[in-house]
Amino acid sequence: MKLEFEVISKELVKPSSPTPPNLRRYKFSFLDQVTADVYNPMVYFFQLNGDSNFTEIEIKTHLKTSLSAVLSDYYPLAGRVNYADFEIDCNDHGVPFLETRIKSTLHDVFSMSFPEDLNCLVPFELDRLNETSMGVQLNFFECGGIGLGVCVSHKIADALSFFSVVNIWARAARGEAEALGRAHLVAAKLFPPRNAGVYNTGNSIVRDRVARRFVVEGPKVEAIREQYAERAAMEGQRRPTRVEALSAFIYGRFLAAINDESSAQTDR
Repeated sequence: MKLEFEVISKELVKPSSPTPPNLRRYKFSFLDQVTADVYNPMVYFFQLNGDSNFTEIEIKTHLKTSLSAVLSDYYPLAGRVNYADFEIDCNDHGVPFLETRIKSTLHDVFSMSFPEDLNCLVPFELDRLNETSMGVQLNFFECGGIGLGVCVSHKIADALSFFSVVNIWARAARGEAEALGRAHLVAAKLFPPRNAGVYNTGNSIVRDRVARRFVVEGPKVEAIREQYAERAAMEGQRRPTRVEALSAFIYGRFLAAINDESSAQTDR
């Protein structure tokens, strides 16, 4: 099933305060130079809260205002990438912010099996990296729910950095002023850039491969967690989180599949 949607508006969210001239050029670190040319995507879903009196306009305005405050700290996200010189021009051009209306419900989305069907919920094609560092897409569903799609260039943010920025944005949106003013953008000092012309950093997304989405219900995740918790207790280790337990389970199945395939090839 393909999601039908309508783009309501497109605009740019700029930092709440201008970036100083001495911070105008943000150099890539060596790790940034050799990272794949793709966007890291994430969609955060929120069901309609019956106690909420916020209108769609109020939600959109609040998200834009809080994002603007965050961009003053994380100013490279509002700049434009110069791939030739391995740097970001921190010119405060802003983060693209799209508003869309999805002609489906959250239940419809959660029932979809193929991840590529959800690509319309994020602002960029994942393997079409352009000079924009970050993009946001606010999706309103027919049921009143929301899907907040965020893309950040993998060139300047790994998964940890991505989640850190989103968490700080969430805290700023909740009015936690202490979340701001703590950015330490020192990657290029820790990992100085090199002449990376010999590296092939093409994207790693293969379009002719089929990916499938699996939903593991809460009770099953807890059962897997208990299984690994027993082993951890025997070895004097801490109890694993749900994410750790499920990740270990999936990786174990992956290794088993590889071994089965290797054994089959050996027997031929």
